[in-house]
Amino acid sequence: MTSPSSGELDERLGALLWKLLDYGTVRPAADGPWDVVVTTAGATGLYLVEHMDAVQPGGCGPVIADPDECVLLWLVPPGTSRRWMSGHGMCFAGSAKSDLPPSERRWPPGHYWVRGFRDGHFVDADLLDRTLTALSPGLPLSAPQEVQW
Repeated sequence: MTSPSSGELDERLGALLWKLLDYGTVRPAADGPWDVVVTTAGATGLYLVEHMDAVQPGGCGPVIADPDECVLLWLVPPGTSRRWMSGHGMCFAGSAKSDLPPSERRWPPGHYWVRGFRDGHFVDADLLDRTLTALSPGLPLSAPQEVQW
């Protein structure tokens, strides 16, 4: 398996963002009940989720996988999109009309919950940002090398 070029990644990310906006998964609008940070999935994403489980009080907040696009959607507190400055994930304002997977869906097909939603417990956006920054440009040697979503 070869890694995609940065141009291919930019093209895929652009297509994904339009898909998410078209289907109502995220909205670039006023505050909703949450905001959404979009990051890569695969081995990096699994490592991020496991790390957030370990460092965030109460464990990692809600995370949705999109296996078709190989991305994770991290639900963070509303208002995060206005101050998100990380170059390692994109943040969008959420919407009450967001198309969330059913709470019991834990596997594909389609979007599914990697970590379920609990009232009032979001992914800590500051911890996520610091973790993404610390992992750049690659994974630590102890991270899993191959993961199937």
